[in-house]
Amino acid sequence: MEIKNEDYNVVFDQKTTTIFISGMLLLPTTQAYQPISILMHKVLEKGVKYLTLDLSQLEFLNSAGITMLTRFVIFIRDNCTVELTLHINNQLPWQIRLSVNLQRLMPFLKKNTG
Repeated sequence: MEIKNEDYNVVFDQKTTTIFISGMLLLPTTQAYQPISILMHKVLEKGVKYLTLDLSQLEFLNSAGITMLTRFVIFIRDNCTVELTLHINNQLPWQIRLSVNLQRLMPFLKKNTG
């Protein structure tokens, strides 16, 4: 499963159960993020027990994208038994802030930095 665009890529690697999001995500509304959200929810429908969300190659994410990721994490927290790991780039301050906020919403969220 993947969404490829000249500005960003969203790819699910089934072997590692990792969703890789890279590039620059500047979609105008939360509605515009729906295809990405659908892809991420389809991954959950596969019954994965462990899931890594790798943002380490994501240069920028606007507020609509942050809302989409936040809703996804809340959905996992409230509806799934998936062990979620967030892989971020600790050179990007916005990713550090996002990971802190997501850990507040989901205290058992694991975080890797690189």
